[in-house]
Amino acid sequence: MYPSSIPNFIWNQSRKAAFLSTNQLEELSKSILKAHKDYYPYPMCKAWGIDSNDLIKGVRCKVCNKIGMRRVIRTWKCPHCLNQHKDAHILAIKEWFMLVGEEMTNSDCRSFLKIEKSQTATRLLQSMKLKTIGEGKGAKYKMSRKMLNGHKIIYPVIKNSMRS
Repeated sequence: MYPSSIPNFIWNQSRKAAFLSTNQLEELSKSILKAHKDYYPYPMCKAWGIDSNDLIKGVRCKVCNKIGMRRVIRTWKCPHCLNQHKDAHILAIKEWFMLVGEEMTNSDCRSFLKIEKSQTATRLLQSMKLKTIGEGKGAKYKMSRKMLNGHKIIYPVIKNSMRS
């Protein structure tokens, strides 16, 4: 049963007799609150058994919604609609953290955003104020749960999925 369907389930129950006394209901409510854990389904590939190599890589254009923006002199340019966006990489990096893992390397960033220069990837990752673990080539970047909360995935997840 999904959490959103619990209220309807409760309201549809027979009201002829009380199932729990007031004290029992209070104890149950305390137990539920004490056992509560926030829902954190990341990384989704691991949770759903999806191979991260099957993900469509690249940066999505905010205007035409197509993946394939190219990094051109400190901005992203869409080859489809020719619009430019300075921060188009932010959404892609957030989605990588939601889909793939808790720590991103420079190599992971370059592969997912389809950029060649490691200096560019470093600059993009550092501009997002991510937590940095290690230094130089061994550096890994972590995104806080707070940054991920409320973010919705809009990327097509698997290469074989239908796209518009």
